[in-house]
Amino acid sequence: KLLAKLHPIFKQAIKQASRMNNVVSSVTASAHQSLHQVKRLALGSDEEGSWEELKAVEVRRRVILKRSPLPFYRILMCWDGTVLRTLSTDFLFWFTMIIYIAIR
Repeated sequence: KLLAKLHPIFKQAIKQASRMNNVVSSVTASAHQSLHQVKRLALGSDEEGSWEELKAVEVRRRVILKRSPLPFYRILMCWDGTVLRTLSTDFLFWFTMIIYIAIR
């Protein structure tokens, strides 16, 4: 009698576990896809990158790392390794600034 009462509960639990497994699989696949996208954008191609590219990235990383003792505002004003280069050519940023200044 007790088993008959628990059978629907177990059945529902199995369904929920199956749904959760599908969700986890979907999130994992999405994370792998995102990681691949980030690698592709960072390296500029679908390849792993050559030794020269890896060396160049490492040199750039070390130059940025050497700036860590500098004050915060000086680090932000560096062209390489911050968002200044991207902001200087970002259309949406400048468009928003122009609209803000025009309204102001």
